[in-house]
Amino acid sequence: MADGSDISKRIETYILEEFDPDMALTADLPLRESGVFDSADIMEFIAFLEEEFDIFVEDDEMVAATFQSIGSTAAFVEQKLAEGG
Repeated sequence: MADGSDISKRIETYILEEFDPDMALTADLPLRESGVFDSADIMEFIAFLEEEFDIFVEDDEMVAATFQSIGSTAAFVEQKLAEGG
């Protein structure tokens, strides 16, 4: 199972490759509010998470707080992996 730092690094790499390679990312940077991505991008981001980490994000888990930052997203992925996806 991937640990929290590995999960965060993989998420950060995806964001830099897909959205802005020059962006200065931190674990607590608000992704939507800082303009990293908009609501359409969130769906693409969730699809990446599902494929990259072999998890399934339920409809009721698709809330802004879950994907607020790299840190909150990594914690969510770590929890999903601990639960078996």
